[in-house]
Amino acid sequence: MSYQAEGSGGDGLDLAGGTADGERVNQGAEVTANRCQADGCLADLSGLKRYFRRYHVCETHIRAQVVLISGRPVRFCDQCSTFHALSFFDGTRRWEAGRGGE
Repeated sequence: MSYQAEGSGGDGLDLAGGTADGERVNQGAEVTANRCQADGCLADLSGLKRYFRRYHVCETHIRAQVVLISGRPVRFCDQCSTFHALSFFDGTRRWEAGRGGE
């Protein structure tokens, strides 16, 4: 299973398979089934809720302020359920700047 990464500017990973402008670039990052996709994390997701398995991320990394995926610092957005570069966020919030959330 390959995940897509944003091609212009390298601004994180888009688990939905594309970018806001429709560009699709395959980075070749392979994720083992039922394992967290964070670099170095071997957490088994098989016993977790479907939400965590769907996005291939453990409970620790879905709530983390910074996660390394394919060597890139990203954060999980609670609003769109996608990893984005840290520059997409306002401070320590877990939703994108300019998209609301409160």
